Amino acid sequence: MNPKIFLSTSIACAAVAALAITAQAAKVKVAPAPVAPPAQVTPAQPTAKAPELTKPQLDFFEAKVRPVLAANCYKCHSTESGGKVKGGLLLDSREGWMKGGENGPVIVPGNPAKSKLLVAINYKDADLQMPPKGEKMSEKEIADLTTWVRMGAPDPRVTAAGSKMTGMNDKARSHWAYQPVKRPAVPQVKDAAWVHSPVDSFVLAKLEQNGMKPSAAAPKEVLIRRASYDLIGLPPTPDEVATFVADTAPNAFEKVVNRLLSSPHYGERWGRFWLDSARYSDTTGIEGNPRGQEYRYAHAWTYRDYVIRSYNEDKPYDQFLMEQIAVDQMSIAERDPSRLAALGFITVGKRFQNPNDLIDERIDALSKTTMGLTVACARCHDHKFDPIPTADYYSLHGIFASTVEPGMSEKGKYGNKMEVSAIAAADAASARAAKSVAKSSAGNPAYADYLKRHDEIEQKNIAMYYELVREKGDEFRKNAAGYVLIAMYGRKGDRDDLVTRNKLIAELGLDKEIFQQFRLRPREAAI
Repeated sequence: MNPKIFLSTSIACAAVAALAITAQAAKVKVAPAPVAPPAQVTPAQPTAKAPELTKPQLDFFEAKVRPVLAANCYKCHSTESGGKVKGGLLLDSREGWMKGGENGPVIVPGNPAKSKLLVAINYKDADLQMPPKGEKMSEKEIADLTTWVRMGAPDPRVTAAGSKMTGMNDKARSHWAYQPVKRPAVPQVKDAAWVHSPVDSFVLAKLEQNGMKPSAAAPKEVLIRRASYDLIGLPPTPDEVATFVADTAPNAFEKVVNRLLSSPHYGERWGRFWLDSARYSDTTGIEGNPRGQEYRYAHAWTYRDYVIRSYNEDKPYDQFLMEQIAVDQMSIAERDPSRLAALGFITVGKRFQNPNDLIDERIDALSKTTMGLTVACARCHDHKFDPIPTADYYSLHGIFASTVEPGMSEKGKYGNKMEVSAIAAADAASARAAKSVAKSSAGNPAYADYLKRHDEIEQKNIAMYYELVREKGDEFRKNAAGYVLIAMYGRKGDRDDLVTRNKLIAELGLDKEIFQQFRLRPREAAI
């Protein structure tokens, strides 16, 4: 194993591990999903109840007013604007527009002439025009808002003005996922003879509560097949089935389960679920795959094998997590350098041209896998339902930004000479092994059938590739002018240009896989 591919984290990563790990250590084989403890946050302050609306008033607001405000005003004047509320004015709640902004209230219920909001949307004042930049509302939208104000501005929204759901309210806090782990009392059941373990008592108690009875015991041939598929993902052999059927000992099934748990296939079967959560891949998935950049991870397999080995060794869950987050800061790595492969949890993920996107992907993987929370939402705004403020997100961001990953260039590009050399060596070894197998298997019908099927699959893949090339080529030729135009708009990174670029992409229905790879070089600036 070459551990140099993996992350050399800052000492602060140890703190991340401490935050992510639950207090009770569990074994990997039986560990439940980690539970995030409830944060101590202050819930939004209660608000005054809105006046009772008549059905016509409510229908008018929902059909004519709310959609207009959401489409034209919320971007700058709501709690959804990510903390950048223009002029201190909130229009996403009744309390917001009643309080007003820096220049006072903007709506006077029943008096359109004195309502600054209506003055702004009518463009009557050159210094007060909303929405700005000439994006004036339609005459119908203006008329509907005017009618609404004349009606007395009936508004059913009661969200606290200026509040953000950055923490959980009492209802959310009571959700089972945020409750401490408890050991409930084993329930009493009527058919005690059916119970073989405490788990059976819980199952049977619920059945009896609903007037139901357990299904009949499965035949031994069925039972061993179920256990084998569940635990190692493979069917039992005929000899294993025969041995179990002939075994009349009371612990016959227990012996089968222990044998399966001791099998190396156990880790291969159940490690896959963790690898899925850890978004394991042996390629970078980098968008565009820039020319000259290696897209394969030479040593990804070491992380895969680490996970399988951890399951088979019945490694405690807290240790399993700490090693994947910060093993290079643990003394155990000095005694056993092979454990550095655990840091593949951080590095074996998708690559991006923007380093902040790379960090975001890693924060997302860390939080989803260890806590079941989408912390990445807080990149742009405080989390609306979970106790995750933007400040916490950027605390994690700072930790990842301060890490060093061998194999990454200063510009954040992956695939240096060491990696290319390692992959080339692996390719050469694979080719030598293939030649050796072909020589030793000459004349073997099974090997001949394998080669035939291999060629069929390869030809199918080649045909699919050229079909994709044809489709993308047709699309580019059809909208070549559009792709060139948006490439021009995206060259300088100007905000207004990017807005125009995104608008054109949507209007023309351009293919993301094409326009993300289409770039104009600096010397083509005169185009």
